[in-house]
Amino acid sequence: MTPLLQVRDLRTYYHTPRGPVKAVDGVSFDLQAGQRFGLIGESGCGKSTIALSLLRLIRPPGYIEGGRWCSTGLT
Repeated sequence: MTPLLQVRDLRTYYHTPRGPVKAVDGVSFDLQAGQRFGLIGESGCGKSTIALSLLRLIRPPGYIEGGRWCSTGLT
């Protein structure tokens, strides 16, 4: 079965005067049709950064350093 959403090695860093902060570093997952997916974790662990990166809404000083994701579309 082809995943509805496939994310591979997503890396988003925040560039600061002291150097890059790795907010998301190597996140990968698949979401199948009919599945539910939740991001949970402590405050500041990168949940919002993952979502904003996937939507390409990350703002400076954030930068998507790498990774790939694709969606097969909603049915």
